[in-house]
Amino acid sequence: MKTKANKLSEKVITFLIENASGGNGRSEITEESIASHFKVSRTPVREVLKRLEHNGIIQTRRSRGISFKTFSYGDVQDIYEVRTVLEELAIREAVSNVTPENLKQLRMCALANRNARMNRNKRKANDADRVFHETIMELSGNGYLKRLIKEIRVVTTSFLLADNLFYLSRTDMNPHSHDKIVKALARKDPERAAKAVREHILWSKNNILRHLEENRKNEGNKNKNSGGQAAKFKRNKKNVKGGGK
Repeated sequence: MKTKANKLSEKVITFLIENASGGNGRSEITEESIASHFKVSRTPVREVLKRLEHNGIIQTRRSRGISFKTFSYGDVQDIYEVRTVLEELAIREAVSNVTPENLKQLRMCALANRNARMNRNKRKANDADRVFHETIMELSGNGYLKRLIKEIRVVTTSFLLADNLFYLSRTDMNPHSHDKIVKALARKDPERAAKAVREHILWSKNNILRHLEENRKNEGNKNKNSGGQAAKFKRNKKNVKGGGK
């Protein structure tokens, strides 16, 4: 059973995911704005934010408000390794509990994700992906495991937003798709199911690392070009002064 604190925590996390992405034109997110949005006092919101900051998910700056922490290349690798192990364990336990109705629900989530991608709707695509994986967590029957995976998924979503990697192609480029995971579950084969979810997650990790590396290189080139332009301007200014004497 969820407590009021847990429910508020999930709402705040969802709010941050939907509102903290860069370049959306929104005003900065603060403790006050979150409390106002949910019509609650600042005290419970402050406690939620303290926990998220303590867990290294968000950062608070006086001039910029609340934002997701920027994760390093190594952070991404470590986080995905943990997520892979946990979700493999979850799906192994889910195999013995899955029903035809569950499989139908998972197929609907996979379809919803594809449709959202076609319409370039990031929120719906993310929601469908989240429900897909949460359904498998529920089927594991392990409450502790479910909570750990949910926290890990918050982190993976947060660094996508922090580094502006929350891109969305019209088709799922991952060759180890949701459909393959559903097929493995339908076979009631724990080894095949574990392999399917492992390949699905690891492909995502490698793809994110590739984009992260590209972003870092592009940022480095921008800084380099900016420095070169500044030096050129300085030289030209000096020449102009010299010619005027």
